[in-house]
Amino acid sequence: MLPFKDHPQFPILVDILSRKDVHHACLHVTFSSKWHAYFMKAFSHYLANEAIPSSLRGVELVYVNAENLASEQVRIQQATSQTRILFFTQQHSLPHDLEKYFQCVAISAPTELDKLAILKQQSADLEHFHHVMIPEDILSQAYSLAERYLSTADTLEKALLLLDSAAARANGYEERVLTLPALMKVLATWTQIPVSHLQLNKFQLQEFVQAMQQRVFGQDAAITAMAHALQQAEANLQQRSGPFCGLWLVGDEHTGKRTAALALTDQLFKQLNVLHVVELSSPMVSSILEIKSQRFKLKEIIQQMPYAIFL
Repeated sequence: MLPFKDHPQFPILVDILSRKDVHHACLHVTFSSKWHAYFMKAFSHYLANEAIPSSLRGVELVYVNAENLASEQVRIQQATSQTRILFFTQQHSLPHDLEKYFQCVAISAPTELDKLAILKQQSADLEHFHHVMIPEDILSQAYSLAERYLSTADTLEKALLLLDSAAARANGYEERVLTLPALMKVLATWTQIPVSHLQLNKFQLQEFVQAMQQRVFGQDAAITAMAHALQQAEANLQQRSGPFCGLWLVGDEHTGKRTAALALTDQLFKQLNVLHVVELSSPMVSSILEIKSQRFKLKEIIQQMPYAIFL
């Protein structure tokens, strides 16, 4: 499958590029510049297979990335009537002297099918480089693990790095096939979360309750309610955005609220550096282990550590 094939905004781009004036497009994208080539290839395929205005026939499509705008600025200003420029940017805006040539369009993010298509094409290169076989079902699992444990900002890139490293390890196996356990071992090394605690839709309610009861005493009803909330959140993981699960720990002083939070963190991830304290009076967040010296912005933690726990 071709990534970005039949993208819903291709007709809008055709409308812009086929004009007499203001016929260049500034594309505000949320995906990495690594995937621009896939978008351009899909758009070229669309132009070749759809009925397009005569004004677009024979024109030259020019790709310009915000990173090389300075070197391309003169070329943009001297573009002929037979040239159409697609300027890709994530945060940069056009210089004022170029704005009059462009219409800006916010390009929707790649779909899940687009991402899997990119992973499939990239995995072929990894197979050739590492001399291993990467089963197709591993691709979606790698993406899910990267999304859950590595990054929410650049999940696709992290998934590819995970596949790359795991494929390198698989090269040393007797059977050179990348498996989910091999993928989990690499992820465990990176996150310091034991393989036994890396979860991919496998929350064990009874095991969780029993382990929590060994740390938090006299709160069996609360622990059971917490377990059911986590189980429900696991079931709905693919159907929602925002926090994985919200738990309101309420009680008198010394009833075990902090102990429960520490036990929850240990039970889920076997490490305390994922637990952070949010001070409502401050926009910053503190690590539970380095509460005096290390402070972060909430967004930064969530992007870099999607599985973090916040108090």
